[in-house]
Amino acid sequence: MTSDAGKRDAIWTSVQKALETAFRRNDLHKVSYLYYKMALFLDEEDKSPTMFLKLSNKIKLMDYKQKGIIDRIKIISACGCSACEKMNGQVYLIDDAIKKQLLPVAGCTYNMNSQKHGFCRCTYVPHVT
Repeated sequence: MTSDAGKRDAIWTSVQKALETAFRRNDLHKVSYLYYKMALFLDEEDKSPTMFLKLSNKIKLMDYKQKGIIDRIKIISACGCSACEKMNGQVYLIDDAIKKQLLPVAGCTYNMNSQKHGFCRCTYVPHVT
């Protein structure tokens, strides 16, 4: 019988292998998704998800840039905390958003599972004028 810790280690290893494959294929959309899943996983373990949320959002912006369809993004707040609401609706050039690392929002107080760490659910969406 596999322990819960053993199962969680196996899941983490599986996600890391999927991440390697996605990077090899230059599938930035999948890389962003997998980093988000890793953030969720850490949050469930009451560990800070911030690093993986940053990576997920940065890769998402790089994916938009690589596709070359848009040059601006808009931030959409999904959690309702005051720090995130200040960012809601703001528009940035993709390059500026990458440099500034706007998401996750510093000071986000939304709690997904962990009561110790904020889990910013804000996201970037294409801004079309």
